Amino acid sequence: MIAIQLDAWHIVSFVGMLVTAFFALIKVIVWQFKADLSTRFKSTAERFDVNETRLDKIENMQRTHEREFLNLKAELPEKYVRREDAIRSETLVNAKLDGLALRLDTVLRNQNNE
Repeated sequence: MIAIQLDAWHIVSFVGMLVTAFFALIKVIVWQFKADLSTRFKSTAERFDVNETRLDKIENMQRTHEREFLNLKAELPEKYVRREDAIRSETLVNAKLDGLALRLDTVLRNQNNE
């Protein structure tokens, strides 16, 4: 059997080397994790900026549409007539024309009779 003879300083230096390598490995893993997190945060921030820009555009369009709708609501009574109002107005005009036609007929009959 082969006997390996190690001094105490060999064991201490070997354990120290293992601990140092372990901490170096942990440091590399943490550094990579931080780099990955910072990349993710940057991409998330960029997406938030893009979404914020889109949201601002949508809000501006919504305000514009709302303003146009309010203007349309204000102009609607001035420019357009409801169907019922138009029918009532037409009926009134027709009734007046019928009355005028009757009067004209009576006047013409009275002139012919004289």
